[in-house]
Amino acid sequence: MTTNTTTNPDTQTSGGNARRNSNPPDFIAKQRIGYGKGATWERIGVAWQTDSGAIFLRIHGTQILSGGISLFREKEGDAAGA
Repeated sequence: MTTNTTTNPDTQTSGGNARRNSNPPDFIAKQRIGYGKGATWERIGVAWQTDSGAIFLRIHGTQILSGGISLFREKEGDAAGA
């Protein structure tokens, strides 16, 4: 006998990130890959501006970064986009 279980994705936590729905990021962190017109942007994390004016950056994964990181202001309704 099998049992079907339905879960609400809004109540699930992934990787301990319970703040995902209640506190969307202010910035998307991306690194430029390549040069010229063929360059692409790889999303590497998200960031929040704190009350003190600092920016808290959460990097996804364990990548090695060379060069800089660009922070793009999060657009309304674009939280799931790359």
